[in-house]
Amino acid sequence: MEFRDDIKSQEDLDDKGVNGKYVGETFREGGIYYAADGWMYDDTEGGGGRAIADGRVKDVGEVKITPKSVIAERNLDAARTRLGEAENDFWGRYAIGLTAGGSLGYYTGSLTMAYNLGSGKLNFFGTYGTLNLPSAGTMVQINFMNAYGTVNGQKFKDVFGGMVGESKSYSGSYLLGFEHAKSSQDGEISNFGTATTSINLKLGYGAAVANTTTYNLSKMYYGFTPQFD
Repeated sequence: MEFRDDIKSQEDLDDKGVNGKYVGETFREGGIYYAADGWMYDDTEGGGGRAIADGRVKDVGEVKITPKSVIAERNLDAARTRLGEAENDFWGRYAIGLTAGGSLGYYTGSLTMAYNLGSGKLNFFGTYGTLNLPSAGTMVQINFMNAYGTVNGQKFKDVFGGMVGESKSYSGSYLLGFEHAKSSQDGEISNFGTATTSINLKLGYGAAVANTTTYNLSKMYYGFTPQFD
């Protein structure tokens, strides 16, 4: 192996009349040449240009070359995932529902089916409570629910969680009615929870303030059969 700084290509060899084969650029550090063929040569006076080490990469188990189309598809999937998470984060605070129930005297009770607009989950809730004025009748109600308020400086987003527990509602109806409810604690409106606005059709009459307690029947059911959650 001969090292010459004036040779940069096979054409240079031919032009200079040198009989040989150009193997590529080399890198020199001290008296050691790191040649393009992967070997290291000792070009010191004592070394005489002998090959002293094989620097070639060996025993490569596997080399994978990923096509650009695969990378693009992976990036697209990742973007879709991030978009889905953002949509769920926003719409997960809202739910719509349908309620069937009634009241008699100072007592009220109902069953609600609610659909989360973010996660797409469907949950069932049972509610009972007391009224400040007597009422009578059965009703079907369309609901719009939204989480509100902040907890430890963070927006409260668990619309289903906010429906559970105590609530305070104001309602009035005669055939067609309206109701607005918010999460409460000890009879007072909470700083965070779920607000429910409803329109109802009622066979009967009523105008009252109600204090109610709600249970997530789906969670109670899934507690026994978690595989269906």
